Amino acid sequence: MEALAMHLLSYAPQVGVPRVHDPGLQLWGSLAAVYHAPALLLNDFACQRVHMPGFILCGDLIVSGYLLSLVIVRFVWLMFRGR
Repeated sequence: MEALAMHLLSYAPQVGVPRVHDPGLQLWGSLAAVYHAPALLLNDFACQRVHMPGFILCGDLIVSGYLLSLVIVRFVWLMFRGR
């Protein structure tokens, strides 16, 4: 699922890049960007201030998305378990 989200990030609207003509891909790309927003902001800071290598930034993005998925699944599981 993370590999699909990473692929869909390329369809998110970006400044200076032409728009994607498929609104569905653009919507899913935007949702993937919102889902990975904390890691993207951290990576932007790391690129500008610390000059981190690309493989660490990509790994950070994948791990943060995976951890957020686990938190959401755990939250849903606890909500349904409490019924």
